[in-house]
Amino acid sequence: MTSKAEFGAQTEAREVIEAFVEFVRDKIILVTGVGPNGLGAAIGHELAAQAPALLILTGRDSAKVEAIITELATAFPSVKTRVLIFDISSFASINTAASQVLAYPESSIDIIINNAGVMNIPTRTFSTDGFEMHLSVNYLGAFLFTNSIMPKVFASKAASIANIASNGYELSPFRFNDYNFENPTIKTELWRPMPVEVRESIFEMFSMKSQSQGAVTPLITALDPKLPSGA
Repeated sequence: MTSKAEFGAQTEAREVIEAFVEFVRDKIILVTGVGPNGLGAAIGHELAAQAPALLILTGRDSAKVEAIITELATAFPSVKTRVLIFDISSFASINTAASQVLAYPESSIDIIINNAGVMNIPTRTFSTDGFEMHLSVNYLGAFLFTNSIMPKVFASKAASIANIASNGYELSPFRFNDYNFENPTIKTELWRPMPVEVRESIFEMFSMKSQSQGAVTPLITALDPKLPSGA
C-alpha cells in the first residue's frame, strides 16, 4: 500500500521517483546486487536521474557493476558513484565490505535497497558458511550486511531500508526445523513437478513487467514516507 492512490500495476519507476524526488535528491543511497539488465541497474538509473549526493552500487562481479557505473557516468555525469564489491553469500566477505562502508568519509547512509538475491538454483547448493544458497543470499546475507552498517543508517536524519523479497512464501512457509533441506523426503525442486504449460505460463506472467515496472515496489518502499521503513 502506498500513499499515492494513482499508483497501480502499470506505474513506471520514473513516476515513483518524481513523486518522491525530495527523498532522493542530495541523499546517500546504497543498492545491492547491481548488474546489467537487472532490477538493481534499473533502480540505479532511476535514482541517478534525480541527483542523489552519492549512489553506492554493490555486487559480486566487479566488471558487471563497473558496466553500470559507466552507463551512469555517461547519462548523469554530475552524479557521484561508488563501487562496493563483495559476495553476499559469504559472511567473511560481508564483514569486510561492512568495514569498508563504516570507514567511508560520509557520516551517514540515507537509503539502503537490498536488491541482491538468487532464485531457482537447480541443484542443492551451499554457501561457504554451510547454508543453503537461497537462504544465505536472500535472507542471512542481507540481514548481516544491513545490520553491520547500521551505525551509518542511524546517523541519517531520515533513513529508509527497502528489502526486495519473493512471494515464494505463498507456496510454503519457512521450515525452521529444516532450513537447509536436510530431509530427503521433502521435495525441494519447485519447477520440475509442474506441467510444461503451467511453468511457461508462470514465466510469461512474470515477463510482462518491464524493468522499470519491476523497480516500482522497492522504490515505493524506500521512498514513501507514509510507509514504515524496512517493509
